[in-house]
This record gives sequence, C-alpha cells and structure tokens, in this order.
Amino acid sequence: MGIAKLAPFSYRTIVLWIFLILISLLIISGCQSSQLINKDLTASEWQAQLQLDSVRESIVLENFSYQQIKTEWLDWYDESRQRQVPALLFLPNKELPDKELPDKELPDKELPDKELANEQLANQELSSEKPQKKEQTLPAAPTKKIPLVIFSHGLGGARDRYSYLGQYWASKGVASLHLQHVGSDRQVWQGSRITLPLRLRKAAGDEEALARVADVKFALGKLLQSPAARLIDQQHLIIAGHSYGANTAMLIAGAEVERNKQRIKLQDPRFSAAILISAPPFYSNQTLDDILDNVKIPTLHITTTKDEITVPGFYSAPEDRLALFKATGSDYKLLAVFYGGSHNIFTGRRHRPELATQSQVIKAATQSLSLAFIARGFSGEEKTLLDWQSEHKTLLADYQEIEHSDNPLSINR
Repeated sequence: MGIAKLAPFSYRTIVLWIFLILISLLIISGCQSSQLINKDLTASEWQAQLQLDSVRESIVLENFSYQQIKTEWLDWYDESRQRQVPALLFLPNKELPDKELPDKELPDKELPDKELANEQLANQELSSEKPQKKEQTLPAAPTKKIPLVIFSHGLGGARDRYSYLGQYWASKGVASLHLQHVGSDRQVWQGSRITLPLRLRKAAGDEEALARVADVKFALGKLLQSPAARLIDQQHLIIAGHSYGANTAMLIAGAEVERNKQRIKLQDPRFSAAILISAPPFYSNQTLDDILDNVKIPTLHITTTKDEITVPGFYSAPEDRLALFKATGSDYKLLAVFYGGSHNIFTGRRHRPELATQSQVIKAATQSLSLAFIARGFSGEEKTLLDWQSEHKTLLADYQEIEHSDNPLSINR
C-alpha cells in the first residue's frame, strides 16, 4: 500500500527533475553558443541609422515604387507533380508596348493604388480574393537584358511576404520571381495549435524540401517559356531565399545531403549566384563542410546578431549562420552581420514598436547590399560594394569578403 501511494509521487518527482535538468542544459547551451545575441546598438545609434542614404531612399521607394515597377500574379500548376506553384513576378516598369499577354500568363491581381499599396506594404498580408482581371502588358524589351532573382520564402511564408525586396530590385532594373511553396507556406499556421509541431515537422521534412527545389526549377522553366523571357539575361540568374528558403537556395546552388548512404544532387547550373538570408543548418549527420563544399557559385550571406531560429522542436543560434558561411565552398563569398534584429526581421512583416526602426534600417541595408552584390556579377562593379560597406559600417557587427577566384570582378559562370 505504501509503495502504491508513493509511486506516483516518485514518478512525478523524477519527471520534474529530468525536465528541470533539460531546461538548465538548454539555457547553458544557449548562453554558450549565442554570444552574438548580446551585441546591439543603442537606441540613439539605431535612430541615427535612419539618416543613411540607403534608408532614406528605401522609405521613398516604399511609398512610390508602384510608379516604377510592374507586378504579375501567376498561378501555375505542375501537371507532372500535381502541385500548384503560385508566384509573384516583379519587373521594371519601362515603356509599355501594345501587345497583351496571353490569358494563361495573366496575373490575377493588378498593382494596387498608392493608398492600398502602403497599407499592404505595412501588413504584408495581401488578400487571397481574386479581383477581375485587367489588361496586362509587358514592359518593352530593354536594349540590355536584366538579371533575374528567384526567391524562396521561409517556413510558413508566402509569395508576397518579401515584397520589399522585389519592389526594390525592380525599381533598380532587376526582375524577381517570388515563389509560394504550397506544402510549407502560410497554411501551416492554420489549424489547431496542438498539432502545429506535427505540421511544421512535415513541412520541414525531406519530401517538402525536394518539392521546393522542384518548384524553383519548374517556375524558372515556365518563366523562360513566357513572353517575359525576352527581358531576362539568362546568364545572370540568382537563386535567393530566407530561412528555409535559404536551404532551398543552397540545394539549388550545389549543397549535397546524404540520405540512405546516397548523396542527393539537386544543383541547377542555370544559376550563377546565390543570396542566402538567415540560412539554418541542414538536418544531417554530415559536417557542414561536406554538405556545402560543392557550392561554388558566389554567395551572399546576410544575418543579424540576434538571428535566433526558435520553432517547436528546433533551435538554431546566430552562430550557425557564421558556421554555414565558413563551410560554403564558393570561390567568392560575402558575409554581412547586422546588429540587433531577429530571424523574422527580414520577412517584411510589421514588427513590435521597439523593433520598428531596426526593421526599417535592416530591410534597407539588405536591399542595397543585395543589389550591390548583383551588380558585381552583372557588370563587374566593385565600387558599389566598397561604398556600401563604408556607409553601413556602424550597422555591421561583422563583414567578411573571401575571394578564391582568379577573376575577382565577375561572378559569371
């Protein structure tokens, strides 16, 4: 009888102690592996960053970029995989010809007017309702074709989530196609909170990781078969992504993960560079060096000192982003670590008031840095990167540029 009465108490005590020990180990581990988290600017220093030319220009473009760009909402379907591949295309708004796009290539939404655009930029949650189609035309073919970025969103994201990048790039003469991966998009947040970890685990699993890569390859093929292809310089295709999307970009760029003693090779040689924002480590028993050694194209790595990834069942410290940069085998690679921020600060979502200034500054710095990186590959322009580093030195906790190539002025394949 006594044992029967004491057993439940003893069991609860043991479980409690195990739980407390695990929590303590996690806290200790977090403190040891996240030394970057304590690095930040003061409130006055952040306020001063608003006077940077890149930030001031970004604020202006946020309100008036709709005059300089065109957007096309695309709802593609991959018959071979029975999978939807929604996308949002951003193009420079050049002189428009009379030719109308075929109905099958028509976007489902027109570019909103200024007031609506400002509201949507703030919320980054565009309506899922489809308005009536209006006549859509492509910009006139430029005398010089333009680079194209294909962007992959993070876990639980959507094609419109990173619009601030697409709008900026298009205003500067760079096209971008932002994909929506239906197996790991914003739908994972819908449903019971109890089953959320299961939905996240499925979305981050091998099957969806492979499907994301297939989405990129399908979408690029689809775009290059459309009238928009005449605008695109196919020698300057850049794969980009944030968080889970950065993993997708790395697989496209040449990262190789082993499964069942087989190396999975997913590289797409059509891409000549990669932009990796807040890239998490891979689920694998391999070393990062082994996974990333085959990534040879130029890579831009962007992160912050507080870039912690915390989702149910997964944690990644900011230092993981630095380790990934170090392991990448690119002949040319560039790392920028901004002070402060957060993992989600790059998404374009509205942030709590205390992060509003940081969000504005970091988004602007990411816009201008990514453009300078693209310019380096497109025209061999080095000065823009040097000027960018000089202008943003106060904002940078770390900046590394590593060159192994004999030709430092080009990222052409």
